[in-house]
Amino acid sequence: MKENIMNRIKTLWQRCRSGVLLGLALGTLIYIAITATANLSSQTAFAGVSVNLRLSQSGSDWLKQALTDRLKAEDYRGKILLADAELDAFETVEDLDTNYYALQALLLLYETQEVDAMLMDQVAMENFLRQEIYLDLRQLLSEDSLAAMGEAVIWARHKESSEAAPLVLDVTELPFIQDHTEATGRVYLAFMNNTTHLPACRLLWDAITAWEDEK
Repeated sequence: MKENIMNRIKTLWQRCRSGVLLGLALGTLIYIAITATANLSSQTAFAGVSVNLRLSQSGSDWLKQALTDRLKAEDYRGKILLADAELDAFETVEDLDTNYYALQALLLLYETQEVDAMLMDQVAMENFLRQEIYLDLRQLLSEDSLAAMGEAVIWARHKESSEAAPLVLDVTELPFIQDHTEATGRVYLAFMNNTTHLPACRLLWDAITAWEDEK
C-alpha cells in the first residue's frame, strides 16, 4: 500500500512542480507520506483532518487523549492522527491549480482510507459534499439521536440515490468547538463512507460531545 501511495504522490508532484510551489497542498502530501510510513510500524486507530479551520493545541491534545482513553477502554489500540488543510471555493480562488491539487491531495487521503473524519467550514463542507464521500450518519448514530439534533443534521442526496440521507453535522454550537476553534462561520463534522474505523468514529463523537462535562 505504501508503494502505491508514494507513486501517486510522485505523479501528482511531477504534474505540478512546473508551477508555483503549492504550499498547503504539498503540506497535505507530506502528511500522506508521513502517515503511510507511520502505518508500517504502528496501526492507526483514527485519523482526522480539519479543513479551513484549526483546533487549538490544547483542544487537539485533549481530543487525542480523550479518544485514546476511550479506545483503550474498548480494547482498541493505535495512533491518533490529526492534521490541518486549506481549500478555497473554486468560484472565487485566483490560483485554481493550487486549489485543485489541494483538493486532490485530500481526496487521495480518502481514497487510500487514510482519513476517517473531516472538521470543516462551509466552503469545504459543500466542496466535499459534491464528491459524495460522506458516511450516512445512520451507520454511526441512532435514529433517535439524529432526530434530537434537529436542523444540526444536514441531509443530502447522492446522484445515484433516490432518497436524502443524513450526511453532515453542524457542530458550531458545541462547547468543544466554541472553546477550541476560532472559526467565524459555521463548523461541520462529517465521517468518510469508506472508514475502516467506525467504532473510533463513534468514540470521537462521544468525546467531542462530552467536553463540557469533562473539561
